[in-house]
Amino acid sequence: MKCARARFSAICISINAAFLLIGCDVTVNAGKHSYEGGGVKFEIPLERSDTTHGTYGIRYKGPRFVAETDGKTLWVDGQIYGSLNQGDVVDFYEYPVIKVNGIVREPAGT
Repeated sequence: MKCARARFSAICISINAAFLLIGCDVTVNAGKHSYEGGGVKFEIPLERSDTTHGTYGIRYKGPRFVAETDGKTLWVDGQIYGSLNQGDVVDFYEYPVIKVNGIVREPAGT
């Protein structure tokens, strides 16, 4: 019974969060947040974070890593992970594995 009540509470919280995000360029589905900024999209696991995003780019600060982009360069935990282009999707769902458009991306110079 506790499990069902907890699951119901999680669903209600997700629904409320979705209504709060209507009109924002943040989407939540399948256990991921998607943030868009600077022409790039970050897909990040659902976890507590401090995130800002807009035409200038995205800055994500979560419990496991910090990632940001200005739409041209990707930085993760202070390391450069190369360049980005308009429309790129950066997937952190399997962090520490980072994928850009489905291709694993390593820090520059490694």
